Amino acid sequence: MSLDDRELNRVLKKKERDLTSKALKQRAGKEGLEVMEKIAKSNVAVDTGALRDSIRIEETNDGADLITDSPYAASEEYLGRAYMRPAAQQGERQAIMEAGKEFKKEAEKR
Repeated sequence: MSLDDRELNRVLKKKERDLTSKALKQRAGKEGLEVMEKIAKSNVAVDTGALRDSIRIEETNDGADLITDSPYAASEEYLGRAYMRPAAQQGERQAIMEAGKEFKKEAEKR
């Protein structure tokens, strides 16, 4: 059984509504976080490079997170030029697309 693109998009839109941020992170895995890290580093304003260099993936008990420990990270994100939120949005889109590929593979096996 093969899904056409319209059916896949319909399934993806339904799955997108059902997935939580935590589930998206799990689906995205390290590859999704690496994409998010790259986007965040390219979006962040650079003066000395310290903020950009502090953006990294850190392993947690339930997977991994994209973090920064710069003391001015939050003020730059919310008062300056956002860099983490756009990265998270793009990463979520990529995670949904990756999940869609897996859903399609599973559906085609049946």
